[in-house]
Amino acid sequence: MSTNIKDQAKRIDRFKGVLSSAAALKLDARIDTEYDDELADLEKSLDALLVELERQCHMTQRMGARYRTLYESSQDAIMTLAPPTWDFSSGNAAAIELFGAKDEAEFTSKGPGDVSPEFQADGQATTEKVKRMIMQAMETGTSFFEWTHQKLTGETFPATVLLTRMEQDGEPVLQATVRDISQRKEAEEALRAALDEAERLNRLTMGREKRVVEVKREVNALLTEAGQPVRYESVVPEGVE
Repeated sequence: MSTNIKDQAKRIDRFKGVLSSAAALKLDARIDTEYDDELADLEKSLDALLVELERQCHMTQRMGARYRTLYESSQDAIMTLAPPTWDFSSGNAAAIELFGAKDEAEFTSKGPGDVSPEFQADGQATTEKVKRMIMQAMETGTSFFEWTHQKLTGETFPATVLLTRMEQDGEPVLQATVRDISQRKEAEEALRAALDEAERLNRLTMGREKRVVEVKREVNALLTEAGQPVRYESVVPEGVE
């Protein structure tokens, strides 16, 4: 009886070891099937679990590599912000180039306030508005807005910012995607200027046409007073001969 208990204890210890290996993702762990049918079934189940964990681990690694490739090769400026300071914790090549940093080390020594002017286009203080945008993204999962950014050289530019809440190593972080929309803003401004000019010319044309009609009527009136026929029939009111 004592031997049987000791054997059972050894088996339990073996299973604990395998489960610990699974939890630590030591996926080369396997169980020798040398016990009775019930334990053998359990061994098979655990082996199947380890195989599935190994498959998922490999899939996660592939997805991570794919994401890293997209992150590094993206034409969009992508960066992460980490609590509690919410400074930049990483930045891809496009982000480093966009803000004029020498390298990622210089970029990650900065925060959103360091690459923005003191005030935004709506007059709000950048430091206060940054906090609200971050809080909104953390609460709702995402936040999209227009922002005035500033290169490290001091040049400002309009941009769109998409903040997305995500987890990194089990900790909440924000991923920011920034797009320079200077060309779009310039095109919009040129369109507004063209529309304003068209409206000005239209008003000017309408004013000239009105004046021409007035002059024609004045001429007709003078001719009528002189007992001569009117010259401009187009401006004579209907019913008047």
